[in-house]
Amino acid sequence: MVEQMDGTEFARRAKRLVEQVAESGREVVVQHEGRPVAVLISAGDYQTFQRLKGQRQIRFRRDLDLIHQAAEEAALVNSFSDERARDVAKQAQLVGRSRLRTGQAGVRGVSAGLPHFGGELPAALTEAPGPGGVPRMTFDTHLLLTYLIGAGKELRPMLDAWAGGQIEVLVPRFLLLDLRGGIDALAEQGRLDPEAGECLLELLAREGEPVADPLLPAGFLPGWRGRLN
Repeated sequence: MVEQMDGTEFARRAKRLVEQVAESGREVVVQHEGRPVAVLISAGDYQTFQRLKGQRQIRFRRDLDLIHQAAEEAALVNSFSDERARDVAKQAQLVGRSRLRTGQAGVRGVSAGLPHFGGELPAALTEAPGPGGVPRMTFDTHLLLTYLIGAGKELRPMLDAWAGGQIEVLVPRFLLLDLRGGIDALAEQGRLDPEAGECLLELLAREGEPVADPLLPAGFLPGWRGRLN
């Protein structure tokens, strides 16, 4: 059972609420100005949460290590300069977008339930941090593709900061679609490890915060939906 109340009521009933939570396992969500700010749970539930959090962190780090290793190997195989890598990634991104426009691309790793249109989305750290004061940002598709083929090394510390909980990552559905198309195009060229591309897509979909899409580029079909294959 989950109960919601404002901070004033919680303060008035705190002693009894602590007893009830300990005895029954109920949860109390404390709100401030209508926004959830804290949750009171039993010690047993907290231990379960900590265990699951640790398991999630291990999986996050394992997936990220695979992506980093694949990027390092791609750098050796491709031997691109940073400028050349950016050009190759951009061309693959355009190919992927062309396929999306014509409905030719499979969109594995993209949930149909995420919103398709919305307000503008920041391209870097936002001024307004998320809960707990953690900075929030979104990744650029071109930078992600460039990293996967062995360049754009400035992305690595950003990904590591995400894994360490130092930033939160916002993931619009369009980012997953755009990245899907670019990864497929680069995989066909043998420029990246397909497993690492799939791992990155899954990581973004699993660990990122789904948000409304920014304005889409000209030529994309309004209301078009993909499905997870």
